[in-house]
Amino acid sequence: MASLEGRSAKDGTNWRVVYYWQGQRKQIKVGVTNRKTALRRKSKIENILALGLDPANEITPKCSELTLSGLLEHDNKWCKHRRQPRAIEQNVRAVRALIKNLGDIQVAQVSPETIEKHLVYLSDRGLAPTTISIHLRTLKAVFQRAISEYKLLSDHPFRSIKPYTIPKRQRPTFLSADQVRIMLDSIEDPDFKRLIEFYLWTGCRRTEALI
Repeated sequence: MASLEGRSAKDGTNWRVVYYWQGQRKQIKVGVTNRKTALRRKSKIENILALGLDPANEITPKCSELTLSGLLEHDNKWCKHRRQPRAIEQNVRAVRALIKNLGDIQVAQVSPETIEKHLVYLSDRGLAPTTISIHLRTLKAVFQRAISEYKLLSDHPFRSIKPYTIPKRQRPTFLSADQVRIMLDSIEDPDFKRLIEFYLWTGCRRTEALI
């Protein structure tokens, strides 16, 4: 018999199935998913045990030869009828950026260290912090689906990676009424002065004023 254990995670419950094989305690990670899916996994493991086989040798995901492009192919097939085209494009963009940086390496080679280097790579390319954060969230989701949906992975290399820090925006500063009067008094050209007054009263940008 096997038992199901769940541990609370930030994005849900992280399940694993525990069983004994030849007196040795073993476990198979199910990943973050719902209880119904985890119970199906447990039932499958119990059926394999009943046949006198070690489930670890039968259903543990084999990812030694799976590359990042292969993972993307699996993800595209799964997302095709479950996600909006825009979300799929975002998945493709994030994984391709990872491939461009690291090469089409095996998924097993992706580690917290390589992920941190990838974040630095994105930053060096000039991507905004918000964009980098989106890339990170997207890659986390792709790897999570590889565990919970495709059963291609057992470990999540992104799980220990903290969210990318987005610096707080500075509050805009405004001219005081006295500063506005000083500025207007210093403008000699009457047409330019009327233009500045128009900007001040309407809040228009230059391109909006030219329409």
